[in-house]
Amino acid sequence: MEKVRLAVISLLTIMITIVVGWYSPWWSFVPVCLLLGYCSKLVPIKAFSTGFFCIFAAWLLQAYYIDLQNESILTARIGRIFEGVNLLGLLLITGTFGGLGGGLAFAAGSSTRNLIKKSA
Repeated sequence: MEKVRLAVISLLTIMITIVVGWYSPWWSFVPVCLLLGYCSKLVPIKAFSTGFFCIFAAWLLQAYYIDLQNESILTARIGRIFEGVNLLGLLLITGTFGGLGGGLAFAAGSSTRNLIKKSA
């Protein structure tokens, strides 16, 4: 049952992040992750890994879609700035930075829930 709940939380996080990302600023995943981390009832370390994976996947998919839309023009220019980094490298860098932010936000939401629960 725990695995099903974790899968549902993960898919929900990825889908909401992608949808919110199209209509809001790049940092809009943070409040989403805070809220979902709060509601998920996960321990902070599991919340961090869930948030990291979900936002990593969402940002990777979004960055690849954007790359396809502009025919890799932007990727080639940014790759030259970073001394020849290819598409895969840029996607992994993008996903990692997003994943760190998502993991921290998810863990912060989970920790906030635990603090409120302990103080009540």
